[in-house]
Amino acid sequence: FSFTVDEPMEIDISIEDSTDPLVIEIREDSCRDEEAATSCDNAFEQTHYAVPGVTYYVVVEPVSQWNLGEFTLSFETSGLVCAPPGAWSCDDDIRVQCFAGVEERTYECGADCVDGECLGEGCHNPIEVTGSITVEGDVSAYDSSGRFDFSDSPACSTQGTSGPTTSGQDLLFSLPGLLEGQTVIVDALDSPTVNAIGILDECDEENTQCIAGNDTDQLMEWTVPSDGDYFVVVNQFSTTDGRFIYSVEIVD
Repeated sequence: FSFTVDEPMEIDISIEDSTDPLVIEIREDSCRDEEAATSCDNAFEQTHYAVPGVTYYVVVEPVSQWNLGEFTLSFETSGLVCAPPGAWSCDDDIRVQCFAGVEERTYECGADCVDGECLGEGCHNPIEVTGSITVEGDVSAYDSSGRFDFSDSPACSTQGTSGPTTSGQDLLFSLPGLLEGQTVIVDALDSPTVNAIGILDECDEENTQCIAGNDTDQLMEWTVPSDGDYFVVVNQFSTTDGRFIYSVEIVD
């Protein structure tokens, strides 16, 4: 069987009136190429997301080659609230998830939202601070769980003996052009999440090394040792949902 659609939609494909085990296989754009299969299941029902411009092939065959009998193949379609399912987009400073195509879930970024991501996700889009900033938003807006790993950097810890294990979401701030003797104050005291704070002189997500850190007090005051560009990572100890409130202030 083959079908196309004129608009994005969800297709429920089911086998009815058959007691024999059958396999439903769905292929995209190529009927003969087995590598074109996107799903294959011996269940009597499959749900597939279909988009315009693609020809879909539905192959139905018995599990046993000697299995003969009748069946009814049913196709039911339903429109989507959004497409494609799982995609992220931005609405000002709100990050929007297309959840399963049937619901748009919204999450507030602490700062702006660009290209489907909140600022502060990583080295490619930090939140820039030149004076002071307070950011408040939804933790679930960020995909950055464990992006900055403090565990291999003892300097990320107040004790300085071993780095803290921080597997939760991270938020990255860039502090360009700092001057020797300035003070940076990072405050996460009002945040319901539990965090470690790290100061970096190089943004490296593969090998994060702090030059200073605090993993006990949710508050850090750090004096700039020399002129340069620096980064602050506020790093949750574990993945959570809920709200966060962080502030960063540069004091002359």
